[in-house]
Amino acid sequence: MEIVNKTSLTWYITKLVTLYFFIKFIIKFFLYFIESCYCIYDFN
Repeated sequence: MEIVNKTSLTWYITKLVTLYFFIKFIIKFFLYFIESCYCIYDFN
Protein backbone atom coordinates (compact mmCIF):
# COMPACT_ATOMS: atom_id res chain seq x y z
CA MET A 1 0.00 0.00 0.00
CA GLU A 2 2.78 2.44 0.94
CA ILE A 3 4.73 1.73 -2.27
CA VAL A 4 1.62 2.45 -4.37
CA ASN A 5 1.04 5.67 -2.43
CA LYS A 6 4.66 6.77 -2.94
CA THR A 7 4.50 5.99 -6.67
CA SER A 8 1.24 7.91 -6.92
CA LEU A 9 2.82 10.89 -5.16
CA THR A 10 5.90 10.81 -7.43
CA TRP A 11 3.62 10.64 -10.49
CA TYR A 12 1.57 13.57 -9.17
CA ILE A 13 4.71 15.70 -8.53
CA THR A 14 6.07 14.85 -12.01
CA LYS A 15 2.75 15.86 -13.55
CA LEU A 16 2.72 19.09 -11.53
CA VAL A 17 6.30 20.00 -12.57
CA THR A 18 5.51 19.24 -16.22
CA LEU A 19 2.41 21.41 -16.02
CA TYR A 20 4.40 24.21 -14.35
CA PHE A 21 7.04 24.22 -17.12
CA PHE A 22 4.34 24.00 -19.80
CA ILE A 23 2.50 27.04 -18.35
CA LYS A 24 5.81 28.92 -18.00
CA PHE A 25 6.61 28.19 -21.65
CA ILE A 26 3.13 29.33 -22.80
CA ILE A 27 3.42 32.59 -20.80
CA LYS A 28 6.90 33.24 -22.25
CA PHE A 29 5.65 32.56 -25.78
CA PHE A 30 2.55 34.73 -25.22
CA LEU A 31 4.64 37.65 -23.92
CA TYR A 32 7.02 37.30 -26.87
CA PHE A 33 4.03 37.31 -29.26
CA ILE A 34 2.58 40.46 -27.60
CA GLU A 35 5.98 42.19 -27.84
CA SER A 36 6.21 41.31 -31.55
CA CYS A 37 2.75 42.72 -32.14
CA TYR A 38 3.64 45.95 -30.34
CA CYS A 39 6.79 46.26 -32.48
CA ILE A 40 4.73 45.81 -35.66
CA TYR A 41 2.22 48.42 -34.49
CA ASP A 42 5.07 50.81 -33.64
CA PHE A 43 6.45 50.53 -37.17
CA ASN A 44 3.02 51.19 -38.67
